Amino acid sequence: MAENDVLSFYDEESPSCSERDVGLNFQYEWLVKVCKRPIGNGEYAILNVSPAFSTAYNGIQFTWTLRLNADCLAHDYLDGGSNGVNVFLYYKDGPAQDVSILDGKITLMDKKGKIIFSDLKIPESEWTRGSGWPAVTATEDHRAISAFLNDNVNSIIRIAVNIRMSAAVFSPLHYFPQLDTAGTRLEDACRKYLCDVGIDPSIVPDSDIVLNEPDVFAIHRLIFNHGCNHLEQALNSTYDKKKIHNVFAHIYFTECVMQSVEGFTDFIRVIEGLRYHNVTGLIREAERFICRKLVSCRKDTGTVKKMLLLAERYQMPVLKMMCAGILADHIIEYTDSARRFDVITKEMKLIAKQIDADDSFSDENKNNDIMVESVVEELKLLAKRMRRVSVSRSSSTTSTKSSRSNSPSSHSPLHICQ
Repeated sequence: MAENDVLSFYDEESPSCSERDVGLNFQYEWLVKVCKRPIGNGEYAILNVSPAFSTAYNGIQFTWTLRLNADCLAHDYLDGGSNGVNVFLYYKDGPAQDVSILDGKITLMDKKGKIIFSDLKIPESEWTRGSGWPAVTATEDHRAISAFLNDNVNSIIRIAVNIRMSAAVFSPLHYFPQLDTAGTRLEDACRKYLCDVGIDPSIVPDSDIVLNEPDVFAIHRLIFNHGCNHLEQALNSTYDKKKIHNVFAHIYFTECVMQSVEGFTDFIRVIEGLRYHNVTGLIREAERFICRKLVSCRKDTGTVKKMLLLAERYQMPVLKMMCAGILADHIIEYTDSARRFDVITKEMKLIAKQIDADDSFSDENKNNDIMVESVVEELKLLAKRMRRVSVSRSSSTTSTKSSRSNSPSSHSPLHICQ
């Protein structure tokens, strides 16, 4: 598959990548000394847990671990005489509570890399955060694997896992409310309401009081909340409440709130104003807006660092994950990563001061150095987890090596990314 074909799936106007069968292959290899651990009553059982590793692409990461687990430690264990051992893949963390994979396979090797058991297919495809599935379910295979692992207690072996995931789950916009099925009737109703309010503000209760306030975000809060209730009553028989609120939030933010935004300072003011008045739906739309625009200017690491601090400060989880993933991908390209982290720390402390200067609600006693150092420590951990994993792009017919972070180059960034 040509690189441009995949890059086009991440168009900033699309929440997902493509409906075509596009997959990303990730491989992690674990060098482990098989050990037995005390489990109580003087008994020991095989139990090893791998370092966490991340399948990362396009700024989105899913974190996993492998686990060697004796059958007697399983929740559904019934056979007291079994000496079985299994290999589990656990989903630790990611942008969603649940995640699906296209394919998962385990390979067991000896210390030198000689394959003993290959392509042991994990039968399950769906994980919930914190859950794990075994690679071996067939009785004959289970016995053979168990014998190999028991024979290699206190010896070093290699375990490789191949995880194939849909490219769609690595689109940042995938983790915001989807708007593609809203329908023109709902969108038209949202715009008609805003038009009616523009003609006659008295439609909104107490608007005569709030309109005299200098705080424009108090006005936004009043109109937005009334609009949600009004549209819900008018369209309840056709659309569910959540869909109405999501679509109205998107239209209100892009067509009303963003009219006054020309640059980064304006955007800081918007986020602070919305947070101060606790307009959750519009805050989420602000995060969506930045993520979408960041797709087209992600190579500008200065902007990415600025947005990472913005995400940390204002609790925007998807934006934070996206920015951290982009920066970690750049960092692992450097051989002297320790020096690179020192440079990043200094740069981000300066950026944090700039954000403070642009923020009229800023707390003068806030310790930005602590925030920056915390963010950098998280970057170090993420880079370490990503470095352990190789990634390639594939479809039903082809597979080529890929960078974890790719983005379209045909879109020019808006002022927010300058």
